[in-house]
Amino acid sequence: RATTATFETFASRPGTEQALEAAQSFATTPAGASILLLVGEVGTGKSHLLEAIGRACLAVGKTVRYEVVPELLDRLRSTYRAGSDEDLHSVMEWYRRVSVLLLDDPGLEKPTAWGIEKLTMLVDERYRNGGWLALATNKPTREALGEHMGPRLADRLWDTRTGVSQVVYLTCGSYRTG
Repeated sequence: RATTATFETFASRPGTEQALEAAQSFATTPAGASILLLVGEVGTGKSHLLEAIGRACLAVGKTVRYEVVPELLDRLRSTYRAGSDEDLHSVMEWYRRVSVLLLDDPGLEKPTAWGIEKLTMLVDERYRNGGWLALATNKPTREALGEHMGPRLADRLWDTRTGVSQVVYLTCGSYRTG
């Protein structure tokens, strides 16, 4: 991709305005929901907004980690290999200490009980302790994500009643195909 993903390079169009505003607010305002869930079809700009959040947070000195969830789970699994330089506990602790964790495409991978458990642990820790977490998914409802990644994880991500989470839908078509 030739364009650096920032808020300035995001081509806002009808159906993205609320998500752009929520992402900018999440990146710059210390108050408010500590979990931001961006929901939309493939190609609607969710990943661009996650990266823009990351760049904005880095610019003000926060530590940030952006991960595509299947790659995150591969990294965690690799700690079990003989001769691995990392152990699972240390890697999980490292993710817990990052100021802002950005997770792209939970639900893209084929779910396993182990993967669901590890991802839920990371989300639950931030949910309970107010850590900053932004996720992007194309699973359109709490139920759809829950069927794929487990109801506990989905329940926390869609917890808008307590103010911990903010869920924003991108309703535009794909930037790639239309």
